[in-house]
Amino acid sequence: MAEEVETGSGAMGKLYGRAQPSYHLIPTALKDNAPLTAPATIFLGAGASAAFGYPTTKGFMDQCRTTVKGKEGELLSTLVEVPNISDVEPVLDILDQIVTTESPILKYLEYRQVQLPTKPSYFGVSNSSWNDFKKLADSLRRMIHEELFRQYQFDPKKADAIRKLYHETLNAISKDASIAQVFTTNYDSLIEEALAGSKEFALTDGFHTSQYNAVWDGSFDTTGVKFGLKGRYVCLYKLHGSLSWRTDKDSGNIVRVGTEEKATGYSKKLGENILLYPASKSPPIADPYGILYSHFSNKLNSTNICVVIGFSFRDPFINTVFIDYLRRSQGNVIIIVSPSADECAKSLLGSLESSPLGERVIKLPNKFGDPYTTALIKATIEKRLSAGLGTSGNNIPV
Repeated sequence: MAEEVETGSGAMGKLYGRAQPSYHLIPTALKDNAPLTAPATIFLGAGASAAFGYPTTKGFMDQCRTTVKGKEGELLSTLVEVPNISDVEPVLDILDQIVTTESPILKYLEYRQVQLPTKPSYFGVSNSSWNDFKKLADSLRRMIHEELFRQYQFDPKKADAIRKLYHETLNAISKDASIAQVFTTNYDSLIEEALAGSKEFALTDGFHTSQYNAVWDGSFDTTGVKFGLKGRYVCLYKLHGSLSWRTDKDSGNIVRVGTEEKATGYSKKLGENILLYPASKSPPIADPYGILYSHFSNKLNSTNICVVIGFSFRDPFINTVFIDYLRRSQGNVIIIVSPSADECAKSLLGSLESSPLGERVIKLPNKFGDPYTTALIKATIEKRLSAGLGTSGNNIPV
């Protein structure tokens, strides 16, 4: 098998020959009275990337059902037939528990080394021991992980549409501010590609970028703003990692590379991928996730408005941060942009939906990328600001 492409970049900000965003550079000058921090932060879920044909978590599961064959495909089919299991997160949750034997009942089954029932429709296997079943579950899990890389790799054909929509969205939300805070659980590189070669925005993503490589340091440098230089930064916090983040085998550092490939072990320099797979139950405390979540909790409170686009609110760690945000100030609001905005709000609030907190969750049942959605987001923000309900009273140092 051919060796994976190694880390490296040229002096003009290119990795592997592909144009990269303007990391840490100062682009177009701003007005003298431009605010420091944008009046709203942005949180992007899978539904935001769906605007460009990338699958949602449910759509991804549908794709897997067509590509995963053999015994693994049979097992997958039996799992998605279970009520309320229709997308990748609960499927991977079940597979993770089987492989790691986390739950008490699975520990018992493993201890007893039970024989599974011979009925073919049961788990898609027959006459198999528990250890054989664990191996099958692990194989299916790895196939799903590999498919994730295939489905969410950047498609250059969509570059123009991605660039146009994200520039419109950032302009609508940032209102010419020097710094816009963008959080996402998406692994894809759509934001990075949207800002590649941008004359409006510079991107900082926690990596120190040099002529030769990009190494994680968690700094999110906006030095130009602090020293009075006029420019517009997008601070991008990829809370679950990225398809292009890897470990460097020699140094142990986390590096950003120009390829989006599942680690195979064949590379001499590049190690494991740095991302949290769907349904991960590991607390996000290890580097880089601990730093990213700390920034998320702190920077979210730099404004009174957070626009959440295409996020399902099924991550308990993230939901806790959002609920704390609503409780921190009566002026804080969350704007949910999704065709299933009502369902999303219920997932976030639960029993709190009828409480005063629920009144500060604004639901826009619009699809990101549809005509007028960006204008509606902008109008909703401006309405809050004009009423004095979304001023940046929570501003914190950048």
